[in-house]
Amino acid sequence: MSYFAHQPSTRGSALPDPQMGKKYEEEVNYVRKLQKELSKLQENQKSLYEKKTENELVKKEFGLLETESSIYKLVGPVLVKVEQGEATQNVDKRLEYIEEELSRVNKMMKEMETKLIEKQKTLQEMQATLMKFMQAQQQAQKA
Repeated sequence: MSYFAHQPSTRGSALPDPQMGKKYEEEVNYVRKLQKELSKLQENQKSLYEKKTENELVKKEFGLLETESSIYKLVGPVLVKVEQGEATQNVDKRLEYIEEELSRVNKMMKEMETKLIEKQKTLQEMQATLMKFMQAQQQAQKA
């Protein structure tokens, strides 16, 4: 004959809110998701800054050219001659687009960082509540 002892877990109904453990887990997963999204935005931002720098250098080089200089654009495997004015205009449009994208990405990053800070505060509050509950439970068991 075998006997088994069962002690109720602290994750079940013994918590002040039976769903607290689940809510905490959901918050942790959401924070991880936000961190991944923020990381992707940071990579996108880095790429845009690199493109901006490259295009600014091209624009600077165009400024050093003489008016009769030829400009060629690589289209697939072929170099195509482009008018200097058209090439400068294309680079200016590209820089404008990159600036708009950078502005959009920076705004999204700020919003995401704000959300992340809020969620981290929520997690800290939940952790503090769980710790207080566990300490109270331990003191009750000692008594």
